[in-house]
Amino acid sequence: MLQERLPGKTLSAELQDSDEKLIRGLKNQMYQIIIIHEDPDDKTLYCQRYMEEKLYITVSEDHPLAKKKSISFDDLKGLRIPMTAGIGFWMDITLGHLAASDLLIQSSMDALMELIDASNLPFFNSDRMLKIGYEIPGRISIPITDPYAHATYWIACSSSEQKAYRPLFNALRGNLIRGK
Repeated sequence: MLQERLPGKTLSAELQDSDEKLIRGLKNQMYQIIIIHEDPDDKTLYCQRYMEEKLYITVSEDHPLAKKKSISFDDLKGLRIPMTAGIGFWMDITLGHLAASDLLIQSSMDALMELIDASNLPFFNSDRMLKIGYEIPGRISIPITDPYAHATYWIACSSSEQKAYRPLFNALRGNLIRGK
């Protein structure tokens, strides 16, 4: 969507470990648009709600958690859960609520997928991934209900650049209204 709404622009993506670094980069013109986790309440920035995401755990149908309708991070303590290092702030969330020794950190998405395919280990998923069809036969995805397992994303640009990015912001607003 970004490319079609911003013709002639070169797009690149970069994960940072904090919203503050992204905001600082935006103000220093290192970035033109950023996606952050909170509305910064800063008059020099134009910020619009972008999307929400809820964390899930996906388990095999015969896993003890499979019968639950929802779970919390406490239910996951002691389980071995593979995940990839490149998931941004979700890494901080999981490390903040589970022991590092419970997480089997993989260096790439390919390595993670190989481990998931070759085992019955539970793994993290999200409602966004499930919505686009990322489901594995024989596995069940269960929402994690802790408040910090829910994220709201905001897209921001410099207030002085808002007009240049209006087509993008309008398209995103339309998607929100349509529930996409």
